[in-house]
Amino acid sequence: MTLVDLPGMTKVPVGDQPSNIEQKIREMVLEYVRQPSCVILAVSPANADLANSDAIHIAQMVDPEGVRTIGVLTKLDIMDRGTDASHIMRNHHIPLRLGYVGVVNRSQADINSKSSMVDCRKAEEDFFNAHAEYREVSSQLNAILVEHIRVLMPGLRRRITEAMERRQEELHTLGDPQPLQSKSAKGAYILQLLCEYADRFAAMLDGRHQDFSTSQLTGGARVRYVFNEMFGRTLKELSPSQAISDGEISTVIKNGAGVSGNLLVPQEPFELLVRRAIHQLLGPSLACKEAVYEELLRIAEQACPKEASRFPHLQRSLAASILEFIKSGADPAESMIRSLVACETDYINCDHSEFIGGRGAIRSVMQERGMRSHAALAAAAVDGNGDHNDGSTSSISRNKQNSDSALVVSGNKGRSGTPTTKVRGQFNAMGLKVGG
Repeated sequence: MTLVDLPGMTKVPVGDQPSNIEQKIREMVLEYVRQPSCVILAVSPANADLANSDAIHIAQMVDPEGVRTIGVLTKLDIMDRGTDASHIMRNHHIPLRLGYVGVVNRSQADINSKSSMVDCRKAEEDFFNAHAEYREVSSQLNAILVEHIRVLMPGLRRRITEAMERRQEELHTLGDPQPLQSKSAKGAYILQLLCEYADRFAAMLDGRHQDFSTSQLTGGARVRYVFNEMFGRTLKELSPSQAISDGEISTVIKNGAGVSGNLLVPQEPFELLVRRAIHQLLGPSLACKEAVYEELLRIAEQACPKEASRFPHLQRSLAASILEFIKSGADPAESMIRSLVACETDYINCDHSEFIGGRGAIRSVMQERGMRSHAALAAAAVDGNGDHNDGSTSSISRNKQNSDSALVVSGNKGRSGTPTTKVRGQFNAMGLKVGG
């Protein structure tokens, strides 16, 4: 049990007191009386109106049920003649669940005459014995304190036990101090700690770590997810010709022909468009590098042994060294990614087995048109309701001949035979499969 004597509420600053002295005192008082284990002794003078008591007002703010508030009346011995505080002591004026107690303090004359505390306590006892309404003061206060301690004891015992367990765990993490007495022992211990850190880091990457999470991916599994899921899904969503319109392809072909024009599809516009598509790989690749970099930093933080918390300076130095080491690999990785993309854009391999070329693109378009024409002829034959006379057969043959002639002509004119269509066919067929 600790007794805290808090200052009274000051309304007007005196001397060098700050202008907000009332607010400061109120905040300090509330900081103590808000504690559930605190017994509030609301001290008020008996010769003043209790309804104006700041102590009772603050106590009711933090303890509205009054389960831990005791009213204390002072200056009982200097009340006006013919008056007493019996109605307050009987809890009739402003009721409190724990009631009120009265005290008689030393007067200024007693302080000046240096009266001993024994004499003052004797004078207080004589005063209460002379007034019957005040005789039960001391026994009532002691009973309240004992009951309050009895109620709070289980909670105090539980909090003390929990605090001891936390301190024991903290002490256990500090380890045995005996092996660290000599410099050689300290060096061997630091080497052992660094080896353990390296083993934990490798185990988390390889999936051999014991502390597996059941709610989310961690360690090497997370890095694998970045490569296979995030990066792979992004590459699948890329479309090399989606952002290029027919008008842009036509403009590029015309710009590549210059003032003289051309009859065939020039190679330069095609390579220009392919290089633009290859550059789409750079953004996702750099984003993948950044995601792997962040995952490695997270693994490095999780791999730090608990014993390292014994040495905060070593822990900070280790974290800084690992950060610098991982960062030293991030810059070369980015440079390599940019170099790979640059290599792919420098040489466009038109001899690749999956590249159909200009003639292949035209052949593919012609075959598609032929299939549509044959389908139309078959539909017309079905609509003839089984009429197989010579005239109908000759008509169908003539239609087929005209269709075949139209296919031959379409290789030189029409939308499907334009240079724009040829470039788009080559571009879609080639996709992002370059180099090789």
